[in-house]
Amino acid sequence: MVDQGFLSAFKLSPRLLDSEILWDDLKEPEYDVVKIKPLSEYKFPTYSDAYVKIKKDYLETYLAYRKKVAVQIFTIKRDIAIDEEISTLLKNKKHFIEEFNQLEIRISRFDNKKDTARLEINGFKLLLENSGNNEKEETVAGHYWKGIDGLVTEWRARHEMPFEYVYVSDKVLAVYETDEDYEVHPLSGSVSYRNQWAVTHCDRVGKKCD
Repeated sequence: MVDQGFLSAFKLSPRLLDSEILWDDLKEPEYDVVKIKPLSEYKFPTYSDAYVKIKKDYLETYLAYRKKVAVQIFTIKRDIAIDEEISTLLKNKKHFIEEFNQLEIRISRFDNKKDTARLEINGFKLLLENSGNNEKEETVAGHYWKGIDGLVTEWRARHEMPFEYVYVSDKVLAVYETDEDYEVHPLSGSVSYRNQWAVTHCDRVGKKCD
């Protein structure tokens, strides 16, 4: 699963599909910021994928904000034949372990297979470094609206201007109208997503309905 701090930082909203969970940034709007397939089904000798995929620009922004790096941790397991070289490494021992910088290699004997050993490689790889300037000022999230001076942040919208009107193009509303996960009320222009959130204090201007 994706880190909850990441989801909270961008205020992402989930969409549930048959086999995936998608998270959208509805402030932009930007869709499929995160894709999660949380369950891997194993039926020997095959198995299905399980993954978390995040859009790179969002991950880079989060890393800069948290002053962290992204690291991939992996494990590779294979059954290998015990040839002369492997036999020399084991030297009548049950395990052989060697570390190389970001890797650990382990070779183990099987109790019931004399000619086969288990190769296991554990390691990590640096994916993304925090390339942001840690000394720069923190960016304040918000939007500029025509007719309103200054940046409209969430705090300002809630506390300083709760009765201000803003106007949204029908092109934006059309994105929600074509998605069956959202319920759009054409007369008012309000939008709701299941029982999770809704924008209800709306007046639709200049729209004719049959």
